[in-house]
Amino acid sequence: MIKNHLWRAGAVLAVTSLSLFGCGDDDDNNNGGTGGMGGAATGGTGGSGGTGGATGGAPSGGMGGMGGMTQQDIIDAATAAGNFTTLLALLEQAELTDTLRGTGPFTVFAPTDDAFDQFEADNPGVLEGLSDEELSNVLRYHVVDGTVLVADLSDGDEVETLADDDATFTVNANGDVTITDGSDDTEDATITEADVEASNGVIHVVDAVLLPPED
Repeated sequence: MIKNHLWRAGAVLAVTSLSLFGCGDDDDNNNGGTGGMGGAATGGTGGSGGTGGATGGAPSGGMGGMGGMTQQDIIDAATAAGNFTTLLALLEQAELTDTLRGTGPFTVFAPTDDAFDQFEADNPGVLEGLSDEELSNVLRYHVVDGTVLVADLSDGDEVETLADDDATFTVNANGDVTITDGSDDTEDATITEADVEASNGVIHVVDAVLLPPED
């Protein structure tokens, strides 16, 4: 489903100094601990290898929560991070929680609480006014069936989301990766923490809510 075949299911990521879930060297840390979500790819997760992917990777957004790898699934990892309460509540409302606890692998572009707050400030009442079907479609637009790593992305790559609509990536010269969604009314989202590996996929923290194109 990913255009340009950006799949790398079950990939083991090289973790940089960004600390997320505190995956340690021994079994004591295999339960995910309380360390939240951090970032990964800052230049050591594939570099500018043969696929011409991003040479830098997304910087840490200072979220203080997610860190390199975790044995937790995507939902538990986001819960442990503590700054995805709105996303988790909406996933529950849309009955997508069990989906993201499934085998996967999935790639989730996860807006933080701050991202949802900013979206609400810019678009008062829009999310609240969505039907259940519309809300599900918005949330599915943040999820890819398969593994997409920042280190594998090249400028202009597209992925097909679970909403059956594409999102397009821009790999900037400084290594930042932005996502252009399907709406002309929203700003591009930037991946602030990248390649956070969960037991059933990978999480990229983003600083904006993505919207699919209007039908």
